[in-house]
Amino acid sequence: MVARVIEVFPVANEAEERLSLAIYNAVWPHDSVTLDEVHSFKRAMVECLDLLARLDGEPAGSAVAAIQPQRRDLVYVLSTVSFEDRRRGVGTMLYEAASR
Repeated sequence: MVARVIEVFPVANEAEERLSLAIYNAVWPHDSVTLDEVHSFKRAMVECLDLLARLDGEPAGSAVAAIQPQRRDLVYVLSTVSFEDRRRGVGTMLYEAASR
């Protein structure tokens, strides 16, 4: 069995933000959004964390954790994992990172 390396880290720049969005749009094409819509969403939140996951160095998933102004006691989390990278621990790692 080959050990797989999963890394999860905050999105650090626009290139990573576009990569995160590309993963989301590939998994949810019926609900795809633009980068402008992402920026608008983030501006409307009290707090927002955008995460990117890599599996063996390759993009595998993304997540956003956000606190909405109307529900400051609740963190909204949306986690997305590429179809081919599911059942390998990527979603779990994204959930754990968003939970922290």
